[in-house]
Amino acid sequence: MNPPGNERACCDVLSDYFRTVGIQTEIIEYEKGRANVVAKIRGKSDGPSLLLNGHLDTVSIGEGWHKDPFGGEVEDGKMFGRGTSDMKSGVAAVAASLKSIAESGVELDGDLIFTAVADEESFGPAGTKYLLEKGIRADAAIVTEPTDLQIEIAQRGILWLNVVTEGRAAHGGRPWLGVNAIQQMVDFLTELRNLEPKLAKRKHDLVLSPSINVGTIKGGTRVNIVASSCSVEIDRRTIPGETTKQALEEIDEILQKLRAGVRPFKATFEILADSDAFEIPRDHRLVESLQEAAHYGNGIEQAQQQPKITGKDATSDAALLFRAGMPTLLFGPGQYKVSHTSDEYVELDKLASGTKILAASSLLLTSAQKM
Repeated sequence: MNPPGNERACCDVLSDYFRTVGIQTEIIEYEKGRANVVAKIRGKSDGPSLLLNGHLDTVSIGEGWHKDPFGGEVEDGKMFGRGTSDMKSGVAAVAASLKSIAESGVELDGDLIFTAVADEESFGPAGTKYLLEKGIRADAAIVTEPTDLQIEIAQRGILWLNVVTEGRAAHGGRPWLGVNAIQQMVDFLTELRNLEPKLAKRKHDLVLSPSINVGTIKGGTRVNIVASSCSVEIDRRTIPGETTKQALEEIDEILQKLRAGVRPFKATFEILADSDAFEIPRDHRLVESLQEAAHYGNGIEQAQQQPKITGKDATSDAALLFRAGMPTLLFGPGQYKVSHTSDEYVELDKLASGTKILAASSLLLTSAQKM
């Protein structure tokens, strides 16, 4: 079937893979078809625990493909297919890492946990959110989103809003007898656009400035009727140092200003989704372990360079883990630039390097002092 959704088949494949090497595995369903895998290598003591996280769902196929989106075709060192970069490659890297650790027989001091989850692309309730509700936790977390083997220690946040202006219907030939909700929305959107230069002045050294985008607009019923309702959906991105609460207050100030104006204005809003931006220190043990482990990754070792420290301009389940009290960063073999595109791919040498780096980092992080 065309994704997203129905991750259960992927869960069965992963579960069978782990059981062949004796890794404790559980499939946790949110509802029929929306499922998650939790795999665990138990530590011998109460040493530091690490959670590795990746999502199984993908966006829909879309158009413009020259390769079979489900074919897994390999050409010029690349594997093509929907989800190869975002983020089945990250899931595969973790799975192979855990398998190699289990087969090595090495004893960890703390637990190593892998959650392969549903429902990330929709920021929905069936995946990481559900597992957190079930009490799954660790001392720190790595999310294997596509980062091109760079270490992302910061991530922008989101605030998704539905804003509705309310008017009064009247005949289109006598518009002065009504209140046009679309015109009210124009007033709001004009004020909202005036916010953009202020946001552009706010800077962060790892991620883009805050942004705001009107993604959808709906209003009116017929050309000859004064519109009694109009709605827009807004995507506001925040940066570390901002909160979604502050972003909401800025929009609410605009609404209050218009309500106090000369022209009639009535509007309400609903929060569709929200997630704060976050950042961890550059010298955090998570970062140091990946830098140290990078010496074992073929591509990075040959280039004789450390992974770049950077940030993610999009959002991911990393925000949920950070909000739950786990220091979190992002590191994976896929590339953000080809995610969600036609002819999506992953470079197989980066997949191999990422697997080695994640395995070595997992050993370091579950054998060190508490993070």
